[in-house]
Amino acid sequence: MGFPEVIASASQALANTLGLEVQYLPAEGDAVSFRAAFKSTMDVVDGETGAPVDLRSPRILVRHDAIGKTPELEDRFTLRGKTYFAHSVEEDSHGSSIVHLRLEQGQ
Repeated sequence: MGFPEVIASASQALANTLGLEVQYLPAEGDAVSFRAAFKSTMDVVDGETGAPVDLRSPRILVRHDAIGKTPELEDRFTLRGKTYFAHSVEEDSHGSSIVHLRLEQGQ
């Protein structure tokens, strides 16, 4: 087993153990349920003053094999009873993407 396979296996084990249930709603195609690591909104603060300097959107780590493709902008994800859309997708070289989420209006 090569390094990429080890990373993919570890990512899948982590998501299956600690991840949240997610419903993937692609712009085209059928919905897919899978488990994913989720990071909620986070404020980045200045270490000296404690003042907020950045607000990072919620994001999930999506394994491409879990949904059968690479996620795309405007795809929808439902988790914890709320629906989000992908406003940024950062694909890595190990078959996963970090998807930055925005809450759909009215939620």
